[in-house]
This record gives sequence, C-alpha cells and structure tokens, in this order.
Amino acid sequence: MKTVALLLLLFLAWGTNVVRAAELTASAEWAASVQERVLSNWSRPAPRSAPVATCRIYLTISLAGTVEAAEFRQPCGDDALEQSIRAAVQRSSPLPLPRDPRAFQRLLVLNFQAR
Repeated sequence: MKTVALLLLLFLAWGTNVVRAAELTASAEWAASVQERVLSNWSRPAPRSAPVATCRIYLTISLAGTVEAAEFRQPCGDDALEQSIRAAVQRSSPLPLPRDPRAFQRLLVLNFQAR
C-alpha cells in the first residue's frame, strides 16, 4: 500500500511539473509572438557610432491585449532608440493574446538591441 501511495505521489508531482512546463512553453510562445508583432512595427533609428545599445521595455497589458503602460526602467542611453521602440509598441497595440489564457502575463518585458 505504501508503494502505491508513493507511486501515486510521484506521478502527481510529475504531472504537475508537466502542466507547469506546458504553461511555461505557452508563455514563451506568447512572448515571442508579442516581440514579433512589435518588431514588425519597429523602424530602427539610424546607427550611431556609440556602442550597441540594449533596451528593455516593460509593458503592462490588459486582458484584451491593450498596452496600458510602456516604460524603460533604465535608460537605454539613446533617446531616438527609446522613442522608436515606444512608437512600435503603440502601433502594435492591441497585442496578440496567448492561445492558452493561463499563459497571459500582465507584465511583459521585451528586449531590443540597436545594431
């Protein structure tokens, strides 16, 4: 009986991990689709002689996919780059929604790199 109970617990724990992994995969797929949408609307500014700038923008998203807020918590060091990313986010709203509602995240972080 103890063996059966232990096997059942192991199976349930494994099953929970499988479900969690599926949710993480769905979240990653959704984040990639959002990034793709924004990139398709992004007009990169002219390259500068400065080092390659990396920008991270934090999006607050409604359940309908509308971008409620977009902020850079740390400056990118290039105002034109920040403005171009903000404009791309605005043009992309409403954002695509995940196929699996459990994958939705109200806060999503996107990374951009000017080359």
